[in-house]
Amino acid sequence: MSALLWFALIASVAAIAYHLVVYPLILEWAASRYGKDPVPAAALTDWPDITIVVPAYNEEKIIARKIQDLSAIDYPRERLHVRLALDGCRDQTESVARAAAVAEGSGLDLTIVSYPRNIGKVAVLNDQIAAIASPLVALSDASAFFSPDAIKKAVAHFADPRIGVVFPTYRLLESGSVGEQVYINYLTKVKALETRLDSAIGGHGALYLFRRALWQPLPADTINDDYILPLRIVAQGYRGIYDSGIVAVEMETTHGVQEFRRRMRLSAGNMQQTLALLKLADPRRFWLAFMFVSGKGMRPFVPLLAAVAAVSVYLLAVLNSPLLGVLATLGLAAAALLAFHVRELRGAPRLLLKIGYVLEGLAASLIGTVKFLFGFKAGQWQRSKWDQAERVAAKIIYQSGAVASQS
Repeated sequence: MSALLWFALIASVAAIAYHLVVYPLILEWAASRYGKDPVPAAALTDWPDITIVVPAYNEEKIIARKIQDLSAIDYPRERLHVRLALDGCRDQTESVARAAAVAEGSGLDLTIVSYPRNIGKVAVLNDQIAAIASPLVALSDASAFFSPDAIKKAVAHFADPRIGVVFPTYRLLESGSVGEQVYINYLTKVKALETRLDSAIGGHGALYLFRRALWQPLPADTINDDYILPLRIVAQGYRGIYDSGIVAVEMETTHGVQEFRRRMRLSAGNMQQTLALLKLADPRRFWLAFMFVSGKGMRPFVPLLAAVAAVSVYLLAVLNSPLLGVLATLGLAAAALLAFHVRELRGAPRLLLKIGYVLEGLAASLIGTVKFLFGFKAGQWQRSKWDQAERVAAKIIYQSGAVASQS
């Protein structure tokens, strides 16, 4: 029994260490030796038509600012089209958007499509993109903003016929925690290195652009649409460029329960997309396959491996000594408390906050992964019964953490 537990512990820890530490080191070495410096985007004179799709659900507080941002885009007006898709909004998003469109009066070709009921983001994207005739499409979240020249800079990359997707660099206006900002910085570096070797393995829904002819309708149960949609294009043999010279800023900051639930959903999506995009592991594109298997493809298994490691340590402690068993129990309890309560800490050491962020991520990811394996389905933007259960559970966890910290 002990031998089996030791094997499980060593194997799971080694796999996690490879994904988090060894893989980035190999990636950096490979990019320096075999990678190619990004080719400067071409200076275009004949700009192609592009349609920007902005799906929105209950965004009355920010939609006017989004329209203002879109109106300021530096791109030939006759070539730029915007479709604002309102997915059964229950607030005043539509009236605010129409008033903002009139107030701007910039000649922007803006179409506002209002769905009478909430059909879900994936259904909205499929419906809107299918109706687009322009050769290029950009998708942008309502809460994300970018500079007026961002679209021109991104479109210029498509002068290279090998480029299928362009991802701007993702930034948070305000990070929810120290650990979150560290993680964003880590991902930014990894994606830049991936671009040098072959293709960036994903971007962010704040903004990305792609060739309309390469788009395929998304399955109705898609969770992480901003990953599966562009990576399907990469799987067709095209490259995805992560351009550090273009920045999309996410204005919305998530905290506490909201962030925990978001990470659960992302983790469920990570497992789904890994299984859906196994074509990226085709060894004929060696570097792409290596990056997918070692990076994004392995990510959904990390929380499962961490759970195996934690259980192995606990059982080994219990089997070897009652005192070690008590210490292991206290250690697991402390880790759980920190994972679910880290965002409530103020003035704690940065190292503790970073550890807490990692533990929080593992807990949320484990729940999300297990949830997917037991039949999670993506749907409408509104809360499902699963979502309501998550919210209640997360509230209880956070409130219990707050009570424990005050006692």
